[in-house]
Amino acid sequence: MRALLGALLRGRRTEALSAAAQITAVEGGCQELLLAVLPAVQREIGRLWLAGEIDVAEEHLGSRIVEEILTREATTGEPVD
Repeated sequence: MRALLGALLRGRRTEALSAAAQITAVEGGCQELLLAVLPAVQREIGRLWLAGEIDVAEEHLGSRIVEEILTREATTGEPVD
């Protein structure tokens, strides 16, 4: 989860997609990614924004990449790499 969060906060799309694929393939599958990891990551991004530790652009970028991960999972049902 840390690798995914870090990539999202830095706006590194390719790294975030790779981290999500790793979670799906190794750490617990699609359910783990969708039901545990992504909600936790989104909460942390929101917390950081609320605390003023990241700006709104960083929050939006991270959320947009999460949307892409969700879309890929929904449309392909396969890992997001």
